[in-house]
Amino acid sequence: MKRGSYINPNIANKILWEDTEGKYMHSGQRANLSERVSQQRNGIILVWQAYTPGSGLENYWMNYTYVPKWQTANREGYGVCCFCSGINFEKTAVKYVYVNDDSVVGNDNNTSSGTQSSINYNADRFVLVAVLGV
Repeated sequence: MKRGSYINPNIANKILWEDTEGKYMHSGQRANLSERVSQQRNGIILVWQAYTPGSGLENYWMNYTYVPKWQTANREGYGVCCFCSGINFEKTAVKYVYVNDDSVVGNDNNTSSGTQSSINYNADRFVLVAVLGV
């Protein structure tokens, strides 16, 4: 099989929102989607990327959170936990966002750091860079 030949251009992912610098997604931040979640075939994928405060985006530690369209049809506005990690758990974080049919809204805990249940976390080490329609 030729590399890339498995991709069907009729159902390719759409970029519904993108930010080239990334957003922590704290409570004052919102990603307004160009199309509704309910208009997607299956839902959305939140794309998280490594971030170093003071330096910016890093080219590693990509993390993806799938949110089915069922979420907005049955639990619109409910919170979604998004686990992010670097290789070997070098940095870990759980981002918490509220998914609406037309937007993703942040939470103040998305910039926190500390230790909980013996696990160190640094939520400021990951930012949302895109939302894909799938």
